[in-house]
Amino acid sequence: MPAFFERHYFCEACQKGYDHADQHECHAICQRCQQSGPPCLEDATHRDCDTCHRRFPNQMCYDRHLQPRQSGTPTICQRWTKCLQCGKEWDILKRHRTLAEHVCGEYECSICKKWHQRGDRWCFIQKLKSPIDLTQPDRPQQLAKLQGKDLTRFVFYDFECSQDTGEHLVNLCVLQCCCHFCMASSDPCDYCDPFWNGQREWIFRTLDDVGKWFIHLSAHGTVPGGKSTQIKSTQIIAVAHNFKGYDGLLMLQAIHDHAIAAPQVIMSSGKVMTVTLGTVKFVDSLNFLPMPLRDVPKTFGLMELKKGYFPHFFNKPDHYAYVGPYPPAEEYDPDGMSVSERQTFYAWYQQHKHESFDFQQ
Repeated sequence: MPAFFERHYFCEACQKGYDHADQHECHAICQRCQQSGPPCLEDATHRDCDTCHRRFPNQMCYDRHLQPRQSGTPTICQRWTKCLQCGKEWDILKRHRTLAEHVCGEYECSICKKWHQRGDRWCFIQKLKSPIDLTQPDRPQQLAKLQGKDLTRFVFYDFECSQDTGEHLVNLCVLQCCCHFCMASSDPCDYCDPFWNGQREWIFRTLDDVGKWFIHLSAHGTVPGGKSTQIKSTQIIAVAHNFKGYDGLLMLQAIHDHAIAAPQVIMSSGKVMTVTLGTVKFVDSLNFLPMPLRDVPKTFGLMELKKGYFPHFFNKPDHYAYVGPYPPAEEYDPDGMSVSERQTFYAWYQQHKHESFDFQQ
């Protein structure tokens, strides 16, 4: 049964699979003394414990909570405690917080493992932690710590397509490559530069070229011309915004045309959630940032960043060398914008429409 549910354990009493024995709350176990079987029933011998401050329904239940379940392990009384002010009970070994350290109203965030007051924003998106600090003077010694470690690299990419024939044909794909050391820096990166052949930005004009690049990356572990370093990288995360609804379909087409082995694809109601091909895993940033790219700077207060407007309907082969006044407003698909976004767009367009527009820029 555990294999059927893809879990490590299966509880016959509650008919559920679970992975961690200490996290399974079974109704067939007394939650006070952890005795297997029906929960202990309350009678006239019920009492409170002066040590852990928890209430026990009868004397036998109370006695069992003072005895270790296995030799050399702490008793239930030593593991559990209760705050008499707020009534909260918790397992000290799990929460890593004693009664003396307890603050009423605080809850442990399961993501960042820190304590927050009720109502605070919890940490659903965590900053990637670096195993070393390259800002320290001992840079060579810091890099030496990475030898033999398993780290992750990233590829951020976006497609632009012409659609005048009714089919979305890729005519531009820009890829930005980095790791968590150089993600926010343009300085040389000892970890990334040899791997990416000294080229952190790659520009392709066809979907065919994009597919070949990713197939080479997944098959050989490096990009064309790149060198494997002593620092291992068993996974590369390729990120696109709205991968599940647009970029993912194009990427699957490219993989289908060039891959030798079939990728692992996870779908959800016809949407491409993730695609794994060798060491490359394609994910959708929209699953983590559920907003248009245009709203990301405003959401996170990034005043120095802002997505511009692009005339998608003007993206045709006849216009690739165009230099002149800005294309007509309808080429920017204003009907596909929200009311507020459309107003902002027209204000921007009126300000810039007489300026020179270079399609290649």
